[in-house]
Amino acid sequence: MRTTGLDTILDAATETNTPVAIPFDDVKRGTILITSAGTFTNRSGVLTATVSVDGTTYTAYNLIIPNVTNTNGQQLTRVAATTAIATTSQSALYIIDKLMPFRYIKFLLTVTDGATPAGSFTVKLLKQYR
Repeated sequence: MRTTGLDTILDAATETNTPVAIPFDDVKRGTILITSAGTFTNRSGVLTATVSVDGTTYTAYNLIIPNVTNTNGQQLTRVAATTAIATTSQSALYIIDKLMPFRYIKFLLTVTDGATPAGSFTVKLLKQYR
C-alpha cells in the first residue's frame, strides 16, 4: 500500500467551516489529526463527516474510530463526531477504516464559543490507498 502526503483540510480554523468534497474512492483508510492551538477559553470544535456515493447526496458517517483504550474483549469504538474542547493546545488521532465503499467525504467543524474565545483548530488527513 502507498500513502499520500498529509492533506490539510482546515488550517487554524476559528469558526464553523463550509465542507468541501474530498475524493475518497481509491482510499482504503484514512487518519484524521485534529489539533487545537492557542489559548482556549470556552471554545470547542466538533468534527463530523458525511459521505457520498454519487457526489450529490451526503449522509452522516458514523464509523470514525477514535484512538482510545479498549480491553481485549471489547470491539473497536466507532463514533459519528469528534469533540475537541481545550483549555490548552492538544491533538488527537481518529481512523476512517472504509468498511463500505463511498466516493467522497466532507468534514464539518462546528466551532462553539463561550464568553471569551481564543485559539484555533487544524484538521489534517492522511490517506492510505489500496
